[in-house]
Order: sequence, then structure tokens, then C-alpha cells
Amino acid sequence: MRSIKLFAIAGLLGLTALTAVGVLHLRERRQAEEVARQAIPGGKFAVDWQGPAEVVDGDTLRLPQGKVRLLGIDAFEKRQTCNGVPCGREATAMMQALVLGKTVHCTGNGDDRYGRLLAYCDTGRTHDLGGAMVLSGWALSYVNYSHYYDPFQNEARIAHAGAWAKGFVLTPWEWRRQQNDDATDAARIAIDAATRMQLNQ
Repeated sequence: MRSIKLFAIAGLLGLTALTAVGVLHLRERRQAEEVARQAIPGGKFAVDWQGPAEVVDGDTLRLPQGKVRLLGIDAFEKRQTCNGVPCGREATAMMQALVLGKTVHCTGNGDDRYGRLLAYCDTGRTHDLGGAMVLSGWALSYVNYSHYYDPFQNEARIAHAGAWAKGFVLTPWEWRRQQNDDATDAARIAIDAATRMQLNQ
């Protein structure tokens, strides 16, 4: 029922359903950001970057000030496929469409281990990029760290948007873990083989 109402609102406003839902949730997110600014010592949350954005992948942007990792979402990885569909490339293409020709504004709260600013981002303060990516079905709510985008994910799942229509076995974080495990296994095999060669010499 909620989905039907949101689509009706989108039609009335002359917007896509994706944009309409992002706008509806934007005010709540801004309120959450303000609470976070007050709660974090030294106002660390209030790091504001803006400018044209280069898309690195479905959840990472490069602004003039540096790289940004969107908070609360996890997009399918570039090399990841979903039942034969290149969902990682689709995620990157979706983000490119969202930021093309727009000024991106990001409000951050510190860096991740790769030195990227962790931030909520929007275009023109009217479009929540994280919410739009999850609603598109090419990113998931990053439930290991936040449940903020769970309602967006439920909308995408019900609408069979993006990867939800194609079906996927692994979440982005499970896919990364598998890749790391495979790399670790390959390294172990190489070390074992080198050790055996030395012992046989």
C-alpha cells in the first residue's frame, strides 16, 4: 500500500518514484545528521564537501576534495555478477546517471580505512544518493553498520528493482569476503607449493 502511495505522489509531482521517495526521506536524514553533529565531539560529523563528482563505483565518488564512501549502503562490486547479469557494472552506471551534470554535496563523519570520507550525499539537497541507489536495486542497505536504508530496500525488493529482479546469491559484503578467501587460499597453495619444491631440492 505504501508503495502505491509513493508512486501516486511521484506521478502528481511529475517525478520518478525513485526521486520522490528520496525527497520524502531527505528531511528525516537531515534531522538525523544534525543530531549526529551534536553528538560527536568536536563536530567531526560536519565535514561538508561539494562539487562535480567522478564515479568510482556504485557507492564511491571522487569529489575535488577527495574520495567519498556513501554511508549506510553497499553497492554491488564492479566485478560482481547476479545470475549472469553484471550487477556491479549496473550499479556504477546507475550512480553515473544520478550525478551526471550535477553538483554533489556530501556531509561526512570521518574516514574509512582506505582514507575515504564516510558521508551522506545528495544533489542539490533534493536527492539522497544513498537512498536512490538502494531504491534502484543496485545497492543494499549496509545492515552490518546501519539500518537507516532498510525501508528503501524493502521498497526495492517489493518493486523487483535492479538486482532484486535478476536474483542474487551473494550480498556485496559476502562477495568481497569470498574473493578475499579465494585470494587467501591461492596464496596458501602457492606458499605450500614453494615449500614442497624447497624440501625436494
